[in-house]
Amino acid sequence: MTGQWDGPSAKATLARYRGLDEVFEGGKTELRAICAILRDAADDIGGAKKRLTDAIADARAHELTVHDDGSLTWGPLEAQGHQPDPQDIEAHTNKMTGLAEEFRHRFRSALDDATDADARAASALEGDIGAGATSFNANAVGGGELPDSIRAAELAKRVESLTPEEIEELRNLLHGNEKSSIFATNLLNSLGPEGLLQLETDVINKGRNGTGVNIPESTIDKLRAIQDSLGANLATATRSAGQPHVTRNWIDGLKAAGRTSYELRDIPKHHLAGYQLIGNWLHQGDWDTRFLADVGRDMVAFDRDGYHPHEPIPPTSDRFPVPAAAMGPDGHDLDQLSGLMHALGRDPAAAEQVFDPKSGDNLHYLMKRRDWGNETGPGSPADLFGQAFEAAATGHPAGASTGGAHTEAGARIFADAMHTVGQEGPGGHFADYRDSVTNAVASYMPDIHNELRNDRAGGSSGPDPLFPDSGEARAAFLGGTPDHDLMRTMAVLAEDPKAFRQMADAEHAFIAVGLERISTGNPPAGISADQHLADSAQVVGMLDEVRTEAMRNQQVVSDKEYNDQTTWTGKGAANVVAGAVKMSPLPTMVAEPLSRVVMLTADHAAQNSQVDTSAQTDREIADQHAWGRGYMQQIAADWAHTHGRDNELPGYDTTSNVNFTVGKDRAREAMGRP
Repeated sequence: MTGQWDGPSAKATLARYRGLDEVFEGGKTELRAICAILRDAADDIGGAKKRLTDAIADARAHELTVHDDGSLTWGPLEAQGHQPDPQDIEAHTNKMTGLAEEFRHRFRSALDDATDADARAASALEGDIGAGATSFNANAVGGGELPDSIRAAELAKRVESLTPEEIEELRNLLHGNEKSSIFATNLLNSLGPEGLLQLETDVINKGRNGTGVNIPESTIDKLRAIQDSLGANLATATRSAGQPHVTRNWIDGLKAAGRTSYELRDIPKHHLAGYQLIGNWLHQGDWDTRFLADVGRDMVAFDRDGYHPHEPIPPTSDRFPVPAAAMGPDGHDLDQLSGLMHALGRDPAAAEQVFDPKSGDNLHYLMKRRDWGNETGPGSPADLFGQAFEAAATGHPAGASTGGAHTEAGARIFADAMHTVGQEGPGGHFADYRDSVTNAVASYMPDIHNELRNDRAGGSSGPDPLFPDSGEARAAFLGGTPDHDLMRTMAVLAEDPKAFRQMADAEHAFIAVGLERISTGNPPAGISADQHLADSAQVVGMLDEVRTEAMRNQQVVSDKEYNDQTTWTGKGAANVVAGAVKMSPLPTMVAEPLSRVVMLTADHAAQNSQVDTSAQTDREIADQHAWGRGYMQQIAADWAHTHGRDNELPGYDTTSNVNFTVGKDRAREAMGRP
C-alpha cells in the first residue's frame, strides 16, 4: 500500500471535504459576526444601564423618591424654625416638579437607548443569520461601528423605497452611532458630500404629506429623527480632533455641494440650495470650530453672491418640514444663514473668524445690507445674527455672562459695529438684535468708560488704567470722532428702556469695582478715588443724555406717525364724501362749494386731532436727569461714609455735579444737538 488514494472515489470524497471546509468557514464567519453583534449590544445596553443607575442615584441625592415603576415623589418642605409660608411651599413644589421632569427625561433617554441597542442587535442578527436553517452565512458582517455604517449607507442610498421597518432601522443606526467617528466618517465617505445632501433631500421628499400621499405621523417622526442624526453625524465626522475624520477634500466637496441646487418634487417643482440643507443641521449640535468657521465664511460668501433665500417655497405644512419644527409651528426655516448664525452664537471662536473686519466686511454686510426676511422676534434669523455677533464680540456664548476673555479680534468686531451703527444708523432689523448689541456694550463698558472719561481724547487702546494686568484685549475706537459714534449707537440702543438700564447698570458696576480697587490701599499709579468719581460722573452724564436723546426721538417719531395717520384717514374719508357730492344730482353751483366745505371741514378736524406729547416727555426727561444726578451723589456719599471722609462730601458733590453736566454737554455735541 503506497499511502496514496486516487480515482473517482477519492476525488468525490475530496470535493465533499472541501465543501465541508467552506461550510465550517462560513460557520466561523457567522459565529464571529454573531459574537461581535452581541458584544456591541452588551456594551450599548451596559452604557444605558449605567446612565439609568446614575440618574436614579442623582434623583435620590436631590431628595426624590424613585419608585419601581419609575414614578417620582417628594416630601413636604421641612420647617426652618417656623412653619413654611405659602410662597415658600409653592417655590419648593415648583423646584421639585422641575427636578422630577428632568429625571424622568433622563430615565426615558436611558431606556430608549437600551431599547434601540436591542433593536439594532435584532436587525443585525436577522441580516447575518437569515432565515435559512441549512447553511451558514459566509458574508456575515457582524456588529460594531464599521459594520453598522455599512448597513446605514446601504439603506441611505435607497431611502425613498424603504419600508417603515427599514426607516426605523436607519434611524436607529444613525442615532445609536452618531458620536462614533468611525461610523460617521465611513458613512460620509460612502455617501460623498453630494450624496449626503441628496439623502437629506430624499428624506424631505419622502416625508411629504401632500399630493395624495398619506404618511403616518409615526413615520414622519422617524424621518425627522433621521434628519437630526444626519446633522449629528456630519458634526462628528468633521471634528478635526476626532480619529478618523473626513479629509480636507471632502469638506471642500461639501462647500461645492452647498452651492448646488436640490429638487423638491412639488407641482410645480421647487429647489433648495445645498447650504439651506446644511444650515438646517447647524441649528443644533456641537460643531468643530475650524469646520464651522471655514464653511461659515463660504456660506456668507454664497449669500453675498446674490442667492435669495426668501424666494417663495410652498408651505411646509404640505411637506415634511425642513427643520423638524425647530423654528416655529410649521418648522419652516429656508434662510441658510439662520442655522449658521445659531451655531456661531454657540461658538465664539468660529464667530470671530467669520465676522473679523480684518478679513473682510462680512459684519458690515450682515448688519446693513443683508435682507433677513419677514420673520421677526426671538428665534428669527436676525435675532440669531445678533447672538452670533454677541459671541464674536464678547468671547462667550450668546446669553452667557461668563466665558472667554475679550480677544483682539473680538474687540475689533465690537468697535467696528459701534462705528457702523454710529455713522450709518441701525439696519432694518436692528430691533431684533438690539438685546445682543446691548449685551456686548455692557461687556465692553470698561473700555467705553475709558473712552468717554475726562482725560482720553480717544483712539488708543492699551491696558485698562484700573486693571492693567487683566490680560483682556481692549476695543480701540478709531476715527476722528470716536465718541460721536459711541454716543449715537448707544442712543439707538437706549430707545429701549431695558437696554438703557442694562448699560447704566454695567457702568455703575464698573464705578463700584473701580472704587473697591482703589480702596484696597494699592491703587494703580495716578488713579485716585477723587479722579475716578469725577471721570465717572462725566460718563454717567453722557449716558443720561443718551437716554434723553432716545426719549425725545421716540416722542417725535410717535407723534408724527399718529398725526400722519390721522391726517391720511381724514383726507381719505373727505375725498370719498366730496367725490360723492360732486357726482350727486345736485346742481354744479351747489355741489362744488359743498365739496370744498367738506374738504375744509376734514382738514380742520385733522388739525384738531393732532397730538403733541412733548410736555409729557419733558417731565419724563426731567425725572431721568434727577435720577442720574442723584445716583452719582449717592455713590460719592456711600464711598465717603465707608472710608471716613464725610467731611470731603461737599467737594465730591460739587465735582460730580459739574462733571455730570460736562458729560451731558459733550454727548449733545456728539449727537449734533445744541
